[in-house]
Amino acid sequence: MKVYLAGPFFTQGQGLVIRRLEAILADLKIECFSPSRDQPQFRHDAAPEEKCRLSREIYAGNLQAIRNGDLMLACIDDFDPGTIWEMGYARGLSAAYRIIAFTTQHHGLNLMLAESCDGFLSGYGQIEQYFRGNLGIAQAWRGALV
Repeated sequence: MKVYLAGPFFTQGQGLVIRRLEAILADLKIECFSPSRDQPQFRHDAAPEEKCRLSREIYAGNLQAIRNGDLMLACIDDFDPGTIWEMGYARGLSAAYRIIAFTTQHHGLNLMLAESCDGFLSGYGQIEQYFRGNLGIAQAWRGALV
C-alpha cells in the first residue's frame, strides 16, 4: 500500500502533527509520500524565477505522488486549502482511491468533505489501529455539518 500524506505543515503545531503521522506510518512499515518531507519546500524569500520553478516542481511532484498512491491520509486540521484541493483531486482519480481524513480537532465539517471521504479517524491511536488492519474504525462522518 502506498499512502499520500496530505496536511498542513506551515506552523510549528501543524509540523508536529505531520511528523508524528510520518513516524507512525514508518513504524508500521507503510510506504508513505509526505510533501513536507519528500518535496523541496517553497521559499517565499526566493527570487521570482526560483519561486516559479519551485512552484511547478512541487505541484507536478505532488500530483504524481497522489496518482502513484492507493490511499490518501489527509489531516484536515485548520482546513488548509492545499490539502482540501489534494483531496478533491484524489477523489476525481478513481472510485478505488481511498481517502481517509484525520483530525486532532473537534469541529464541524463541510458536507462536500464529509461525503467525499471514505472514512474519518480521530486521534493517533485510531491511525495505528486502521493501518494495523482494523479498517472498520474509519467510519463515515458523524459530526456536525457546517
